[in-house]
Amino acid sequence: MAWLLAPRLDLHETAPFESLVAWLRQAGSAGYEAVAIGDLEAGRSVLDPFAVIGALAGETDLPVLAASCEIGTGRSASVMARELTTVDHLTEGRTGLVLLGGDPVHLSEAEAVIVALLDGGPATVSGTFEYVQDAPNRPAPLSPGGPPILRIDQSQSPPRAFGRKPGDSAPVPWTIVFEEVRQDVPTAPADATTIVVSPAAPDGAATSLR
Repeated sequence: MAWLLAPRLDLHETAPFESLVAWLRQAGSAGYEAVAIGDLEAGRSVLDPFAVIGALAGETDLPVLAASCEIGTGRSASVMARELTTVDHLTEGRTGLVLLGGDPVHLSEAEAVIVALLDGGPATVSGTFEYVQDAPNRPAPLSPGGPPILRIDQSQSPPRAFGRKPGDSAPVPWTIVFEEVRQDVPTAPADATTIVVSPAAPDGAATSLR
């Protein structure tokens, strides 16, 4: 299942939802089964991806609508896990998470918290950046084992990606492809463990991880 990642999307200011739906349908036509979206900008407004993807589930046939979040920007890992669980129920098991970070220790701790909570908890992680003790997560995610998670370590050049799908005992390496074409969504690669970072966007350019 190749993934398409847009860390930031510039939406049409007067019709942000419609432009996003059209872009997602274009991604589906290009062969992607999973799309991850980060910050959604519409004029001077910034829309939260967790809030938006729940509303998008009925507008697209994509099997996975994921949120892209960067560690260390104000949202803790435990909050991400609970928001992801809520969206998992709203989308009937059609969600996921792309976790970005420039500190590999923080990234690893955040993933440990999220995985433990998506497993239903209680979770106990005592780290340098993330700390939870006997934290519950009820109801548990609708997806058995929790939604899929991709972790992208931006501390290295080029960034490295690791994916964890339901049933995986540990993350496995993924290939990152940086797409330079801005006009259209690139065709999905055949490799199921590839994530394409695309600047193509409904009304502007999505930022690159580089």
